[in-house]
Amino acid sequence: IQPAADTLSPHRAVRTVIDTDTHNTWAWSTTVSGQGDQLVTDCEASHDDGVTVVGDYQQRANFSGTVIPEAAWVDIFEATLSSGGAWTSAMGYGGNGAEHAVGVHVTPQGETMVLGRTSSALTLGTTTLMDLDGINDGSHYDIFLAQHRPNGAWDWAVQGGGAGNDVPLGLAVSASGSPVVSFI
Repeated sequence: IQPAADTLSPHRAVRTVIDTDTHNTWAWSTTVSGQGDQLVTDCEASHDDGVTVVGDYQQRANFSGTVIPEAAWVDIFEATLSSGGAWTSAMGYGGNGAEHAVGVHVTPQGETMVLGRTSSALTLGTTTLMDLDGINDGSHYDIFLAQHRPNGAWDWAVQGGGAGNDVPLGLAVSASGSPVVSFI
């Protein structure tokens, strides 16, 4: 399962997810559509044999009829696909700045961790992540890592950063289940 380049997009946004079978032939593919850009940045097989996908969108994103709220600037989407490639859920979240998803991990219990960056304050559930550098533009980001339950309720969110641009690169999970984040 992998994000694939969408050569039809005028902005070269990646908004297609492809699944291959054991013979490396395409089993299915599906896309995100809507006004503005949609960018699939990561995906992972989920506990129920489906796929969890994260990315960014501007304006609106449409997941085969499920349209998520209009983005304030650039917002994050998280969506799930069935094992056959049909969109089963989608949600969008963001603050007043630009938010970008970088990584996703689904735990064996079905909880989802999302790694990303935000240029402004961001509220996830009851946790508000502050703008650590106080500058809301496309050059001053802070990183965040957050986890929510299968029902979408956020368990926790943490952030890091300071003056300048903090860029998350990847999310991995240790053998004990602890998240490991790389960033520059």
